[in-house]
Amino acid sequence: RHQLPRDSVWDMINVIPNLGAPGRKRGGWSHYGDALAGGTTHVEGLKHAPFVAGTKLVSIDQAGTLKPTTGGAVTNVGASNAVRQNPVFHRDLVIIPAANGTSIPDKYTGAAISDLVASAFTGKYAVVHKDRTVIANSVAQPQRVAFSPAGAPSAAWDATSYQDASMPVSGLATLRQALLIFGEDRVERLRGSIPPTTTGEETDFILEFFVDEGCIDARSIVNFGDDVIYANTSGVWQTDGAVADNLILRGGMEQYWKTLMSGYSSTWTLVAGLYRSHYIIAVMDGSTFKDALACEVGRYKWWRLANFTFTAMERSTIAAEELFCGLRDADRIATISSCWSPSATVKNDADTTAVVSTIETAYFR
Repeated sequence: RHQLPRDSVWDMINVIPNLGAPGRKRGGWSHYGDALAGGTTHVEGLKHAPFVAGTKLVSIDQAGTLKPTTGGAVTNVGASNAVRQNPVFHRDLVIIPAANGTSIPDKYTGAAISDLVASAFTGKYAVVHKDRTVIANSVAQPQRVAFSPAGAPSAAWDATSYQDASMPVSGLATLRQALLIFGEDRVERLRGSIPPTTTGEETDFILEFFVDEGCIDARSIVNFGDDVIYANTSGVWQTDGAVADNLILRGGMEQYWKTLMSGYSSTWTLVAGLYRSHYIIAVMDGSTFKDALACEVGRYKWWRLANFTFTAMERSTIAAEELFCGLRDADRIATISSCWSPSATVKNDADTTAVVSTIETAYFR
């Protein structure tokens, strides 16, 4: 501890740096809308969907039930797919891949749920890349990455429009010039925009190895400007598709992160979101809270957040910026903007937990 550089701290919980002061205790997070109720214990997926007919915050609970919130009011639309990541939004549709890797993806029009299309690829992970819905990792073909017709996710899918990665896929992310295909132990980069087709159009796809630091949970993947940030047991990685930088190492948090992740198992979730240029990641083991951390991206400043028991996060920049979060221990959705606006009216988190802040410095010398 005595070797800490100047202006560093040993530990900092619930204190946000540079928020009108060198360090300021955060405010409480708030509830958004009504309780989801109707058998919901917690939320597994969120999508803030800007439908032409009006924006809705779409939630998917632990049983795969779809419940949009509009103006605070919750509607139980019905059964959909259970998910392992947030749904995606493409051409006025919310597209919901299935966590089981065998069910057809669903589409939600803002009014009703149905199968996307019978020929759609069945996979656990999805992203929208160059105006195509991309779905990957079915039980039968865990390495396969399949592409919808351009601009038409609910049209018939060409059975030959796919690219096989060299490993089972654990997540997808889109960049301007490439699609990042994550495995648990490495990342591959797919360049080009024309997939194979049955009509024989020549593909321009080029698949290449990128980095040997994979992604263990697709819920940790966040786009930040022209970059992508994701997590694994060795760190939190930021990449522009050309190089990868470990934000944990840069911030002097390597030993803490490795200690935290030493007990990692498949029951853990690493759920991340972005708010005010801060990458926020909540680490849970089922319903057990392990820790939550925030990083001011670009400055490599890390600190810890207590009682961030979240299993889904979704950022919105429609109107005011907000980060919506699904609680693991309640049938509610939270918002965290009030954490960055401390006031007497939001001193505690909405579950009544008091916000207690601590700072541990270097030894006096």
